[in-house]
Amino acid sequence: GVDVNNSPGANISNNKITRTVSNGISINPSPNSVIQGNNILNVGGHGVLVNAGSHNSDVLDNIISGAGLDGIRAEGSNNLDILRNQIRAISTTIAGALGYGIYVNGGTLALI
Repeated sequence: GVDVNNSPGANISNNKITRTVSNGISINPSPNSVIQGNNILNVGGHGVLVNAGSHNSDVLDNIISGAGLDGIRAEGSNNLDILRNQIRAISTTIAGALGYGIYVNGGTLALI
């Protein structure tokens, strides 16, 4: 997958990510980032993970199919736009875990 750390303004666009053991795309405190137009298929973790401190970021127009955990998960980030994503076939790889299409926790002003 793609893992971006401490990179404000990152633009992760138009990638095809398939059959990873972990997340398809992760951003870790990378505010003002854009994740757009990616095709994420059959990943072991989250399709897209927006970690704490990635404020003012956008997750747009992605196709996510076969994520092992949540399709899109956002933790502790404010002012997110999560729009026009296609999410299908979410199945948990961890016994007892719930797999959500979109899961947002600990942030404010998310537009979904």
